[in-house]
Parts: sequence; structure tokens; C-alpha cells
Amino acid sequence: MRSVEDRSGDLVFGEGPRAVVVDGAADFREVESADPRRRGWLLGEWIGAGLPEAVATGEFGAGFGRFVALVHDRERRRLEVHVDRHGLMPFFRVSSRDPLLLCARVQPLLDRGLAQGSLDHTALAQALAFHTPLGPRTLVTDVASVGPGAKLVVDLESGNVEKERSWDPAVPLSGEGEPYEALREEIVEAFLEGFGRCVAGEGPIGVTLSGGIDSRCLLAAGFARGLPIEAYNASVPGSRSALYAERLAAMTAASLHAHGVGMDFAEGYAARLRGVVELCDGLTFSSEVEAHWLREYADGPTVMLHGAFGELSKLGKMHFHELVPPVAGAPREGLVEAHWSRFASHYEKNVAVLAPDLRASLGDRARETLAERVDGVDPAFDAARVMQVLYFEEFMAKVTKWSARVWNDRLPTRFPFAYPRYVDALLRVRSEDRLTQPSQMDILRRTAPELFRFPDGNTGARVDSPRWLIQALTLANKVRTVLTASRKTLDHSDRLTWLAGMKPSAREILFDESAADLFDRAAIEQTLDFVLGNTPAPVFGPVAAVRHRIARHGFAEAIQKALQLQFWREYSGVRGI
Repeated sequence: MRSVEDRSGDLVFGEGPRAVVVDGAADFREVESADPRRRGWLLGEWIGAGLPEAVATGEFGAGFGRFVALVHDRERRRLEVHVDRHGLMPFFRVSSRDPLLLCARVQPLLDRGLAQGSLDHTALAQALAFHTPLGPRTLVTDVASVGPGAKLVVDLESGNVEKERSWDPAVPLSGEGEPYEALREEIVEAFLEGFGRCVAGEGPIGVTLSGGIDSRCLLAAGFARGLPIEAYNASVPGSRSALYAERLAAMTAASLHAHGVGMDFAEGYAARLRGVVELCDGLTFSSEVEAHWLREYADGPTVMLHGAFGELSKLGKMHFHELVPPVAGAPREGLVEAHWSRFASHYEKNVAVLAPDLRASLGDRARETLAERVDGVDPAFDAARVMQVLYFEEFMAKVTKWSARVWNDRLPTRFPFAYPRYVDALLRVRSEDRLTQPSQMDILRRTAPELFRFPDGNTGARVDSPRWLIQALTLANKVRTVLTASRKTLDHSDRLTWLAGMKPSAREILFDESAADLFDRAAIEQTLDFVLGNTPAPVFGPVAAVRHRIARHGFAEAIQKALQLQFWREYSGVRGI
């Protein structure tokens, strides 16, 4: 293990020094600059042309890709640190040290004693509520994320650090918004242009194919270009996702690689969770195990395309910060409580299995910090705009960031829906025109009308069906899954089966002596009995049966997060819980 003083593999800037990029010599590669006075390095991937000019000017906000750029301005004696506009490339700083310490991973900072190594309880509360810490926090008290679109400017004479932003979603969202019809052609053309940038010079192309509309757009755009496509699907055997992926691949002559997440997957569930924790420094409490599984089969493509960011055109489905009716109708002063109601019951389940002292220390921190985050958004913004800011900064810059790391650890992975020109045009569309998926529908109509007419994998209905029908089918799918134990609507996640079949068992892992200060053993035992079906189901009719099975799924998520917390503690070595 290298010592604190050993900087042989680091990038060091300024006398003293003033800034150190830990392990930077291995992580970053030097890149060309259009200005010889400014020297540049890149971590990750810049897609397309213009990088030498960006190094020369310091303008990275329109850059496409997943990257961190370093620019040493030798004339002005300063170091600039630029993070891609969406924050998809993880990058961290130590807040309590001089010189400024930067690193692409948290663990090297802990291993070399460059960070204090104590648990940030507020960050843990946020992760258990929102799947990831909010804002710059990490699970380690003195390590912070360098945020999306960040530009750090380090004065190499004084050591002073200033922070700016190269791109902020609140800026385009602050306008009145335009009708979708006025921007339709610009949006579709921008997506296709971004898709072209992603596949230029590549082949064959990989597509993560779920059967939903976003991945279908990727398949359709590749099909329209006549590209060789390798489609990858990881679904519960017998699910609609598996069936639709097979049919969509056949319609486009794509080569389908379908890998069922069955009992062999369940046996390795603990190992998959551990692998995700280690890859992502414990900073996502979303499982990501299906991506971890599927990526190992992706040997053929030169690049993988992913549908992330597609949710921007369907504000009612923006994952953790979606514009659901209680939130959409809430006045600004009631927005926090309306939004928190989406997370409250999950959070209560997740903290219920923790040791009493740890549970008490987390308290109400998650709700309080959500309130702080919402209050920090422009007070003139309505609910739709607030949710979009949270979506960018708390979902895309955190959850998608870690999914991208899982994939990119194995294969370069790109997000055509994240293309700056497409995103900027879409954010100019008024919110009421983006409650469904208008741009995806138009992309499909333009590239492959037969895929537009094919039912959506999430509901079984055409994507242009009336909203009432889609909502009715969504409810019916949930009831069917619960009452008939149908696997058709499970898609790719089946925690109940995985927890029942995993080896070693959840009980063995969570009852290990090393976890004694983390968990309440009696609560773990009771929760596991309930999740694994050892607690008798009620016999009060179908409504009670539905509620019982939904509750089992909710508590299964609590066990998953408990496992991830234990794996992170084992991996990181952080004590002092």
C-alpha cells in the first residue's frame, strides 16, 4: 500500500504542491490542446470533435461524453478541473486537506490515509431514502463529489479554489417554454445527430434492449442506418420483457443475446451486489445487479448504447423524481411533503433493520435534506421544473453515473439521449407537452414505424394509447403479478426469488459478527422471515393478498440495502459507525 507521501503515480500541480490528482498518472491521458500555453488531460471519453479547442478555451459545457478534463494554464499559473455537464464521470475531492486532493475513486483516498474514513450519517440516510447521497456528499465524511458541470479553478500560487458551473439545467428551464410542435423537427434531428456521433466508426453496436420505448429508439435508429446490432436483454424467464425483446430483435434483424435472471442468478446474488458496491464505492443503493450480470456477456460490440436520459420527454416517469399527481398539484410550499411521501415508507423499512443507535442518529435527516435541496431551487419554479432539476442533479448525476461505471468497467457505453443539442432543445419544451413520450414516438415514426406500433414492454399497450388505458393496464399488471404469481410482468427484477436462493444466505451475511454494530438482529430476523414467506399470508381475500405481497417486495428492498451497507463497510474499511 502506498503511503501518504508517495506521489509517484499522482499528477502534481504547483509548488508545495497546491493540487494533487491521486493516481492521476494512470487514470488520465494527455490530450492535444489548440493553445500551447494550456496543457490538457482527460479521464473518460469525449465523443466527437472539438476537444483541443475546449482545452484551449476552457469551454466544456457543450461537450458530449462522460469525462473529467484537467487543464494546466501555465501562463496564468492555475489548474482547471472540468466535469461533464451531467456529472456522469465520478470525481471526488477531499475537503479537509491542503493541498487540494482529487481522485476518480473514493477507496484510494481511504487506502492511503488521505481521508479520515468515518461514516457520514446524513449521506447514509439520504442513500437509504433516495438510493444515493444528495448533493456533493459521499458515505465518507470528508470526501465530496465534484458535481455535474462543475469547473474548479485552483490558483497554483495561493491555493485558492473557486467553483463555477459550465452548464446548469435551471437556465433553460427558466424560460416560459415552447409548444412541442414548434420544436419537433429540431428535437428529432438532434437525437439522430447524437446517435450518429455515438456510432461513428464503431461496429457492431450493442443495445441494452428492455422492450420499452427508449431502448427501442436506439434499436430503430441503428436499424434505419443498416448497422449490425447486438441486442442484450436480461429478464426474468417468461416475462413480457424477455418476449418483447425477442420479437423486436427479430423485426430488425438484430442479433439477440437473451440471458434469463433465474435461479443460477439468484445463487450469485450476493456476489453481484458486492461487485457493484466495490465498483461504485458504495455510492449507489440501487441494485444494478442485472447490469453487472449482463455486461459479462457483451463480448461482440465495440460500444454499448443505453437509453438513459430518455425519461426527460416523459416527466410522469422520471424514476425517483417523477411528476406524479400529488407532486404536480402541490403548491410550492407543500412540494417537499408531497414529494417526500414517495420515499417515506421505503425509508422507514430500510432504517428499521439498523441497530438502534445508528437508526436514531439518522433520524429525520433524509427528509430535512430533501427540503434543503428543494428550497435551494429557484423559488419561481413550479413543481414540474423543480422535479426536472432534481432529476438531473440527483438521479442522472448519481444513479445513472454508477450504472454507467458498471457498464464502462467492461465496455464503452454511451447515451444518445444525453446529446447536448437534444437535451437543450427538449428543455425548451413546456412541461405540459412532455408528460408522455412525444419525441420518442416521433423518432420511431421517422426511423421504424413498425416498432412504433409494437406494444410497449412496460404496459403491453401501444405507446400512443390513451393515458387512462395505460394507467389501467399498469394497475392490472401489478395485481396480476401479486395474485397469480405471474412472471410475465416481473421484467428483470425478482428480489424475492433472488434473496431466497442466494448463497451464502442473507442471514449468514447479516448475522456475521462484523455487522453487529450495523443491524438489529431481531429486526433482521423478522424481516427475513416475512420476505422469504415464512410468515403466514393473510386469508382475508384478494386485497389483503395484494398488500401482503407488495409489502414483501418492499421489505426485500430493505434487505438488499442492508447487504449493500455491510459489503461497503467490509470493502471500505470504514469504522466508527
